Amino acid sequence: MPTTHPASTNTPASDARYSDPTRTTPTTQGIIEALEDRKMEAEQRGWLGELEGIDISLNAAREKLARMARQVSLGVPSFPSGPKD
Repeated sequence: MPTTHPASTNTPASDARYSDPTRTTPTTQGIIEALEDRKMEAEQRGWLGELEGIDISLNAAREKLARMARQVSLGVPSFPSGPKD
């Protein structure tokens, strides 16, 4: 008999990992550092085609990090409690 699993509630809308941009910063920064290391290796070995791909990925990762730094929390909107007389 197949095993069934309850539906997961860890979706981007309900999981704090997806709603808090500061939680992904260390991962993004680690990716940038790894790409910089790969770029140095590619330069040393003369892998020109690899350099182009690394530069594209590196620029995208840096842009993502910059977007996360600019992101602003707008909070929860407030609504009037009811009709005014």
